[in-house]
Amino acid sequence: MEKSKISKWLENYWYHYKWHTFAGIFAAVVVIIAITSLFGRYEYDVNVVYAGSHAFVGDEKEKLQNDIAAFAEKDTTNNGKIDANILDFVYVSPALAEEYQKNDIYYNGAFNTETRKSIISQLNTGYCFIVLIDKSLYEEIDKEGYFMKLSDVTKNVPSNAVDEYGIMLYDTLLYKRSEACRVLPEDTVVCLKRCNSLMSVSADKKMNELLEDHKPVFCALIGG
Repeated sequence: MEKSKISKWLENYWYHYKWHTFAGIFAAVVVIIAITSLFGRYEYDVNVVYAGSHAFVGDEKEKLQNDIAAFAEKDTTNNGKIDANILDFVYVSPALAEEYQKNDIYYNGAFNTETRKSIISQLNTGYCFIVLIDKSLYEEIDKEGYFMKLSDVTKNVPSNAVDEYGIMLYDTLLYKRSEACRVLPEDTVVCLKRCNSLMSVSADKKMNELLEDHKPVFCALIGG
């Protein structure tokens, strides 16, 4: 009898509050990701996310991290050195996926879809403020919602900028100085992630302070 009452209550709850429950679970996941990101960020002075078709091999990523670190002047971790870290996602654009399929090159569409979701999650709640992103994906997403306007970061906005928010990798000072950078596709866009409403959770340092730490590095990388 008691089980029957519980069962009826659960059925009634699920009928009336199913979507509220889903919304609550989603909000909890976002907060957990934000907290995890915030507690993990202090190992490095410069945090970069790469989202594109190149898969780093050997010491490629380490060399690029060292070249990016050379553009930073501030030891934000106070450990006596300046380190950069790249969080990388191998993302295949629709055009490249079509090319893969035509040439019988293995392509996992389901995995690529999940990778895209992870990239968006990083843009929403992550701590990697310098973004190197596939141009087709850059054009798909809400640039105003995710990226800082170049004019809000530097007074010397490059004349060859893609738009208000990004500049092509091959037009940056990083590309000119770093041989390691040239393993990445030339149609990669470089931009600076903004803080948004999903990034209000703070640990021992606010996210907007971390953004401020990355602004001069970003300007140095693009030559702005």
